[in-house]
Amino acid sequence: MLKKRRKSWLIVGTVVLTVVLSLCFAAYNVGHILTFLCDGRDIYADLQLDNNRAILITAERCEENNRAIFYEVREGDHVVVPTTYLNGLDGNNALKFSMVYAEDRTLVGVIETSITPHDLVVMHDFKSGESWPRGKDNVVAYGDTEMKRGSEMFRRLSQENSQLPKFFSE
Repeated sequence: MLKKRRKSWLIVGTVVLTVVLSLCFAAYNVGHILTFLCDGRDIYADLQLDNNRAILITAERCEENNRAIFYEVREGDHVVVPTTYLNGLDGNNALKFSMVYAEDRTLVGVIETSITPHDLVVMHDFKSGESWPRGKDNVVAYGDTEMKRGSEMFRRLSQENSQLPKFFSE
């Protein structure tokens, strides 16, 4: 009987010690654990295009009030436009997107339709490799040069999509 009790207390003690050590480890590393859990992004939209092409829209996982939104352009397994910041998203609003095409579907525009008025968020020319807002030289900026480049891409896109509202001023 005494051996049974001792064995039971040994098991209980081992379990309690394991729990206490686990809690101490978690408390000590809570910052690292939260960073690990929040690292990465949620996929908002995986916009599949022709010819094994895709535009991926993602958002940070753990920011509650202003989640950063990103885009990436892929051809097959190859990333042709690396993850690029687009905008911030207030709260946990659901995003919806539609696509428009031009020039034999080699020029694509992504429009966010979950807001009014709609917003053109990405344009990509698979023929030239040019993208907006990120340029071929991987510069993301909204200066005169980038706005002219975006305006020219939009002009080409709107030639075949006359229903598009003006996103760029002339």
